[in-house]
Amino acid sequence: WCLYISHVFMCLDTHRSLISMNTLTSPYIVRKHWITYIPFTLLHAITFCIVGFVVIPEDVVYNLVAGFAWLTLTSYVWFFILQYLDCWIVNDEEIIAVDQVELFSRSESPIMIGRIQDVQWRKEGILQELLGYGTLTVQSAGEEREFVMEDVAHVEEVSAMIMSYKKGGPMAPSLV
Repeated sequence: WCLYISHVFMCLDTHRSLISMNTLTSPYIVRKHWITYIPFTLLHAITFCIVGFVVIPEDVVYNLVAGFAWLTLTSYVWFFILQYLDCWIVNDEEIIAVDQVELFSRSESPIMIGRIQDVQWRKEGILQELLGYGTLTVQSAGEEREFVMEDVAHVEEVSAMIMSYKKGGPMAPSLV
């Protein structure tokens, strides 16, 4: 577990060092909205409670139940970390799209602000409209023509910030 936790903090420090190494101004980390974690969290919590509390603990059964409960908790932590580390780092020179593929495997794709052709956002449904999250699409002139991130928190503000950077205006991230 120590190796596992140190890897998570190493990934976070890598993003910080990437930004500070280039001395870029106003970095903002774009993540998914918190509401998108609720269905998976509820599924794991219900499974954990059913297995952990409903089954009558006997000698062998107790060990099986405890093992399954531990597996459920571990898979939730694994899922959450994969989703949490999947982000975009936005500043006035570039966007770094970080795709956390597996626990110890990720890919990073930089998008230079000057190569961005279009930024679009989309909200579908009343929940996304009320809570202010949606899908953000950035089209570039590079090798990868389109970068898409779903369930982005503050999608309108992030889109406006990227367009402001593209037009050369400094817009400090004032997102909550």
